[in-house]
Amino acid sequence: MQDNQDELSELVEVLHRTYQRINELTGNTADSVFHFESGTSYLLPDIQGELQRMETVQRQHASERAAILNALPAHVALLDHSGRILAVNDAWRSLAEKSSEAGPEETVGQNYLDICESATGADASWAGDAAAGIRSVLNRWRSRYTQEYSWHSAGEECWSLLIVTALDRDGQSGAVVMHVDVTDRHQAHQKADELRRRLERLVDQAKVGILVHRNFKPILVNRELARLLGYDSPDDVLALGDSRALFAEEEHARITNYSEARSDGREAPALYKVKGKRRDGSVVIMDNRAFTIEWGNETAVCVMLSDMTAQLEIEEQLRQAQRLEAIGHLTGGVAHDFNNLLTVILGNAELLADSLSGNDDLRQMSEMIVKTAERGAQLTNRLLAFARRQALESESIDINGLIGEMDELLRRTLGGSIEIQLALNENVALALVDPGQLENAILNLCINARDAMPEGGRIVLETANASAADVMGRVQDTKAEGSFVMVAVEDAGTGMDEAALKRVFEPFFTTKAVGEGSGLGLSMVYGFVRQSNGFVNIASTPGEGTRVELYLPQSESDAQGETRTAIAAVDSAGEETILLVEDDAAVRDYVCRQLQSLGYEVLMASGGLEALEILKRSRNVDLLFTDIIMPGGMNGRELAREVSAKYPQLPILFTSGHAAGVPGREEISSEFLLQKPYRRQELAEMLRSVLGQAKSRT
Repeated sequence: MQDNQDELSELVEVLHRTYQRINELTGNTADSVFHFESGTSYLLPDIQGELQRMETVQRQHASERAAILNALPAHVALLDHSGRILAVNDAWRSLAEKSSEAGPEETVGQNYLDICESATGADASWAGDAAAGIRSVLNRWRSRYTQEYSWHSAGEECWSLLIVTALDRDGQSGAVVMHVDVTDRHQAHQKADELRRRLERLVDQAKVGILVHRNFKPILVNRELARLLGYDSPDDVLALGDSRALFAEEEHARITNYSEARSDGREAPALYKVKGKRRDGSVVIMDNRAFTIEWGNETAVCVMLSDMTAQLEIEEQLRQAQRLEAIGHLTGGVAHDFNNLLTVILGNAELLADSLSGNDDLRQMSEMIVKTAERGAQLTNRLLAFARRQALESESIDINGLIGEMDELLRRTLGGSIEIQLALNENVALALVDPGQLENAILNLCINARDAMPEGGRIVLETANASAADVMGRVQDTKAEGSFVMVAVEDAGTGMDEAALKRVFEPFFTTKAVGEGSGLGLSMVYGFVRQSNGFVNIASTPGEGTRVELYLPQSESDAQGETRTAIAAVDSAGEETILLVEDDAAVRDYVCRQLQSLGYEVLMASGGLEALEILKRSRNVDLLFTDIIMPGGMNGRELAREVSAKYPQLPILFTSGHAAGVPGREEISSEFLLQKPYRRQELAEMLRSVLGQAKSRT
C-alpha cells in the first residue's frame, strides 16, 4: 500500500511538471493538447483540477491513516513482504527514540526482521521468537501470530503483547506489527494468581473439609476433605461428578432439598449433622455447614465438613462419667445408711449370741444373723469401693513381692486348668496403695479371666514402671501427673464387644449368666484404683481376650510399709469417759450400750454443736468418738477441727459408713478411723489403741 502511494505521488508530480511546461510553450493560450499516437485530446484545465483533487484526497487519506495509527494504544509498524518497515505511528517512534541512538525516522526503511534477529542480551530470546512469528505471517503460513514477553525499563519488569496480522499489498504479503503494553494486566493477573495460590494453600491447610459445588458438580475440594472421606487426592473427589456421592444415600433427599431451598432464597439449616460416606463405604458423622457464594459469574454452594467422631466419643465418655458419678453418689449414700443399719444388727446379734450361751439353737440363730450381717457389710464395701468412699490404708509396697505371696492362693483358687505366667519387671518401683485392696483387685481380675476361659488357658500377670505420658496415651480423657506402677492381668478368653466395654465399670453390670456374678467386681476395682489416685485401662476383642491395666501411683518413699498405721494388740476393757457423737439414734443407743459394756463412762450428743456444749461443761472427757457424716450444720470433720484447736490433747476416733470426708492428717492430731459396721472386739481394740497413744504423748 505504501508503494502505491509513493508511485501515485511521483505520477502526480510528473503530471504537474508537464502541465507547467505546456503552459510555458503555449504562452498559457492552449486549452488542450492532442496526442497524435493515441489520438487522445487532453483538456488542460480538467487535468489541473483532477490533479488538485487527487492531491487533496491523497493528503486526506494520509492524514486519516496517520491519525488512526497514532490513536492506537500500541506501537504499530507496517512491514512489506521482506520485513522492511514502511510506516510507524508516534508510539513506535517514541519507543525507537528511547531505545536507539539513531533518530526515530531511521526505523522506517529498516528491516524489522534483521533488527529482531540481531538482538542480544535479555531481549534475544523473545526477539528471536518474534522474528520467527513475523516471518511465518509474511510467508502466509499463518494469518496471525501473538506472543507475550517481558522486558525491563528503568529496572522494572514490563510486559508486552506482540500481535502480527497479515496485510495484502497488491498481491504481495505484508504485515501489521503491534506491541501492546500489558504490564498492568499482567501484574493484575500475577496478583490474582498469588491470591488464588494463597487461598488454595489456606483451603488445603484448613483442618476442615471444604467442598464447593454448582448443582452438585464439585468444582473445588481441599485435601482435608479427601483425607476425611478416604480419598487419595482432591482430584479423586472432583472426578465423582456428583458431590452427593460423598454422603450416605439416606441423606441425599435432605441435602437436595436444602440446596434447592438456598438457591430459591428459602430458609435452610446452615449447620446440621450429616452421615458422610467414606470411599470404603463406611459412615462418618460430620457437621455440615453450607452457604451460597459467588463463583465466577454464577452462584455456587460452599460446604464445610468436620468429623464429629472424636467429639461424639468425648460426649459419650462424659455422659458415661456423669452416669458413673451419679451411680457412685447413690451407692455411696445407700451404703452409708445400710452400714448404719448393719452396725446395729451386727452389734446386737453379737450381744444376743453372748447372752444365749446356754441355748444352742438360739445361739446358732444369732450367729447366723452375725454372718449374714457380715456378708451385707462385704456387699456395701464393694459398693463403697466403686463409689470411691471406702477407707484405704495406703502404704509403700513391693507389688512384685505381693504377687509372689499371692501365687499359691491364685493357683488354688483358679484351678489346674489355668496356667499363671508372671512377667514382672525386676526394677519396678514401690507403689503407694492399700495392699489388702490391691490383693482383692488382682484376685478379682484373675477370677474374671478364668471365667472367660471355661476350657482353660493362660493368665499373664505383668508389672512395669509407667510415666504420666504412658497413662495418658492409654487411658482416654485422662490428665495424669507423676510416675506410676502398672499391674496388668491378661487372658485369651472370650473377650468383650464395644458395647460391653462402655458399661464394664458400672455396678451390677456383668457379661456372665444370671447367678454367676454380681457385677460388682470390676466396678470395685475401678473405684479402688481411682480412689488411690490411679487409673484403669481395659482393652478387649471378642474371641481374642481381655487385658486390664491398673496404673498405681509410685511411692516417694524407699521403705515399705512406713505409711500404714499399725494397731497393737491391747486389752479391750477401759474405764475412761468417752463423748459419743452420732446423729442416728439407733446407732447411738447401740454404741452407748457397747461402750458401757466395755466399762467406759459415756456422754452422748446427736451433733457437733451439742458435742461442743458438752465439752464446755465437762472437762473430764478422755476421748471424742464421732461419726463423720452428720447433718445439723457441723459434720465430724468440722467438729474435729474445733476440738483440736480448743482441746489439743483430746484424742479423736472417727467412724463412718464410708470414707468420704475423712479428715486429712494435717488437720488433726489423730488419724484413726473405725469403718462401719464393726464388731465389738474391733471397737474395743481401736479404743484402747487410740487412748494408749494419747497417754504415750503426755
